[in-house]
This record gives sequence, structure tokens and C-alpha cells, in this order.
Amino acid sequence: MTDTQPEAIPAVTAAPSRRTRVGRLIRASGVGQFSGLYALAVLIVVFVLMEGQLFWSKPTLTAILGDSSIEGLLALGVLIPFVAGMIDLQFAYVAGTGLVIITQLSNTSMNIWLAALITIAACTCFGFASGVLIARLRVSSLIVTLGMGQLALGLGWILIGSNTNGASITDPTLLWLGTGAVGPIPVRFLLMLLLALLTWLWLERTPAGRYAQLAGSNPTAARLTGIDVARIQMLSLTYASFVAGVTAVVWVANVQSASNAVGAAYLFPVVSIVLLGSTQVKNRLNVLGTLLALLLLNTAVEGLGLKQSGDTTWIPNVFAGAFLLAALAISTWHERGRRLQASMTEERDRREMSSSSAGDI
Repeated sequence: MTDTQPEAIPAVTAAPSRRTRVGRLIRASGVGQFSGLYALAVLIVVFVLMEGQLFWSKPTLTAILGDSSIEGLLALGVLIPFVAGMIDLQFAYVAGTGLVIITQLSNTSMNIWLAALITIAACTCFGFASGVLIARLRVSSLIVTLGMGQLALGLGWILIGSNTNGASITDPTLLWLGTGAVGPIPVRFLLMLLLALLTWLWLERTPAGRYAQLAGSNPTAARLTGIDVARIQMLSLTYASFVAGVTAVVWVANVQSASNAVGAAYLFPVVSIVLLGSTQVKNRLNVLGTLLALLLLNTAVEGLGLKQSGDTTWIPNVFAGAFLLAALAISTWHERGRRLQASMTEERDRREMSSSSAGDI
């Protein structure tokens, strides 16, 4: 009698569907991670075809970069609390109040640089107070920063009311920071790029930056490894308000006036930029993605503004809302792709184990 060995059961791998193949092809090509870059190129081509030399000109480039400066400074500042797992909704109100403070101080006999230091210190206090409340009382950052933002707004109303006051800025260095340019590039945009470089180096090349990312992505694991998550979150909010104060100083040198409501107008666009940037380049909150989203938004706003002859105040709001929805859609698509990839890997491993077990019988 001859013993017969059972034949190994061949592993059957289901052919991926067309939808799966297309999704894998798109992810492999990097379209998702760099979709903002492709969209920016398309926008430039479209606006050049529509507007011609009116869009493709030095004044338009200067306007796009200049408009990106204030939003960029605020976005780079608030990026750090978002990385650390905080939701910071006070930064725009704090910057607006800082604008009011330095405007009021500039109309006194006080030295403008002393006024700038007082403004930055006052703005930083808002972030520090929020950080302490969150760290000590374990209160939601959304609630604390929203309340602190309203407090900053109220302080602005006390100082200036509903008026628009002019600032008396005569210091040449400060005026150069706010209105100067190197060729077609505003100095304030170069200042924003410097902050972007420093922020990138800190986030991507230092242990402290990696600790902040771990504190935001997995605070429980961060605590187990000995990282002081509460301290990181407190310092991140303090830093964002510090940057808001610096932004207010550069801002007043550019606009030479202050209104209490101007800061709040930057809240939604800046948050949209940061969230859309988190879907670009690295599929997480990062500096390069934030810069890409910033340029995309301001190019779209400036290009469409050239086409409109009437009221254009609705354009930033429309694009900010569209950016937020786009960020949500892209993030959801990436998450589904990761889940599908994990599921396919698990299924492949299971079938390989089944095949190996059948061959050993």
C-alpha cells in the first residue's frame, strides 16, 4: 500500500478590481500627496489664459506673496499646537488684539520697538494662560482657546471700540519689514519663509519636534515613554500666541491702521490652510504642505479677484470653505487607502500561511 501525500492547496489570489487598481496607481504616482502642486499649476495656466499679462506680471506676483505673508505667519504659528494635538482657535483674535495694542501705543510718545515688545508679550500671555488652563484643569483645548479668543476680542473692543484707528509708524526698519521688497518679493514674505525654515528644522530635525509629533498623534504612548505631554501642549499654545504677536507688529507696519474685527477674519482661512496642508507632501501636519496650501489659496483668490469687477470680499470665504472640504475629502481618501492596503496585506499573509500549512501536511 502506497502512502500518498495530499497536494498542496494553491493560494488563490483574487484579482484586484479596477477601482482598487486605479487607487493604487494614483497613490503610487504621488498625485494625492502633491495634488495641491498640480492644482496650483493648473490655476496658473487657467488665469494666464484668462487674464494674460494682467495675471502674469510683477504686481500680481507681489500681491500674491504679500497677501500670503500674514496668513503664512499665523499658519506656521498655529501649526505647532495642531501638531501637539491642540485645537487653537484663539490665534487670530490674539493677533487682531495685538494689532490694536501696537496701534494705540504707536500714537503715544513711546518708542515703537518698546511698543512692539509690549505687544508681543501681551499676546504671548494669552497663549500661556490657555496652556496653563488646559494642562492643570484638563479642559478641552477647543473650549479654552475659543473662550480666550473671545476675551482677547473683548479687550480689543475696550481699547478701540468699533473704530478704525491709524498708526503712527515712522521707524524706517519697521516700515521696511512691513512694506519693503527685494525685487518683486515683499520683505514680510521673506520673513515668513525664514520662520518656515526654522519651524521645519525644529519639527523634522530635532528630538523636541519629534516629541511634539508623538504627543499629538499618540499622547498615551508619549506619556509612557516619559514625555511631558502637558508641558509640550502648554508651550505650543504659548508659541502660537507669540507668533501672533510678532505677526501683529509686521502687520501694523504694512497696513498702518487697526480695526478690532480684522483679526477674526483670518481664523477660518488659516485653519483651512493648515488642514489642507496636512494632506500634502507627508499626509500629516507639516511645513511644506502648509506653504503649498497657502500659495494655492492666495493664487486662487488673487486670480479670481482680477476677473471680478464688483465686490470681491466673498472670494476668500468661498475658497477657504472649499479648502476645508477638500482637506476632509483627501484625508478620508488617504485613510481608506491605508485601510485597504492593510486589509490586502493581511489577506495575503493569511493565504501564504494557509498554503505553507497545507504543504507541510
